[in-house]
Amino acid sequence: MASIYAEEMRARAEQWVPAAYARAEGVTSADKAYQWMRTHDMYVPRQYVREAWAQSVRNQSTMDVANRLPWNELVPSKWMEETSFEYGRKYNYIVETEGFDPAQGETRKQTVTIVSDESLTMGEVFARAADAAFQYGVATALPSFSTTLVNVKFRG
Repeated sequence: MASIYAEEMRARAEQWVPAAYARAEGVTSADKAYQWMRTHDMYVPRQYVREAWAQSVRNQSTMDVANRLPWNELVPSKWMEETSFEYGRKYNYIVETEGFDPAQGETRKQTVTIVSDESLTMGEVFARAADAAFQYGVATALPSFSTTLVNVKFRG
């Protein structure tokens, strides 16, 4: 059994490494992510940063393929990222939506998490993401509305 410290460091790396990659200019490798995180008071030992980086890179190409699945297909479990982080539900689908918000007069891009205790089809995931976007005022019926699966986290 992993120590509490190791579980905490893995959970931190799992949360912070993708954020560092997405938001920090120049973060293009695990070592650069590690340096950036240390500089910004987000310390995680290098080995956990490298593990999270490798998982994140594998996940990006897998999600590109997952987004091309037919709407009646489930995301294969081997494509899901097993997590040690406690989300409260077994499956956590992270979806990016983009669409026009008529009240604001501009395009709105947001990330929503669809949680479930059962594996969902792509259509079910995207329909729930569209419902969430609609609740925030996005015109989901327009052809410009889009949904993209970013990640699927699974806790066994």
